[in-house]
Amino acid sequence: MSLKRLNVDYLRGRKVCVTGRLFTLTHAELSQLVVACGGEYIKTPTRSRFTLIVGEGAWPPDRRNGSVNKIFDKARRLKAYGYSISIVAEDEFLHELGLQSSAGCIRGPHTIGDLSRILQVSP
Repeated sequence: MSLKRLNVDYLRGRKVCVTGRLFTLTHAELSQLVVACGGEYIKTPTRSRFTLIVGEGAWPPDRRNGSVNKIFDKARRLKAYGYSISIVAEDEFLHELGLQSSAGCIRGPHTIGDLSRILQVSP
């Protein structure tokens, strides 16, 4: 992936953590992208400023999925204690990075989350 078309400034110097299933990238690919853009990928929430990306497969966070909640709940608690933490959906992250049109090509016009809400079934 070429960095020329990306909004590299969005990630430069930013710590990024992820929870849930991403539809456009694997966690490993996201990690490489963050580092290539000058950011830092962290595996778990910390007491420092960071952005938590919630994968479309888990947005809004589902209480039945413990892996999402463990990271999401820790980030939410840290935010409640006053730490500077941004929690964004995968779509919003891709939009800020300049990859929104690529996401539509990869997954189509609807996410699994969209379809599960429409059909009232779990993702």
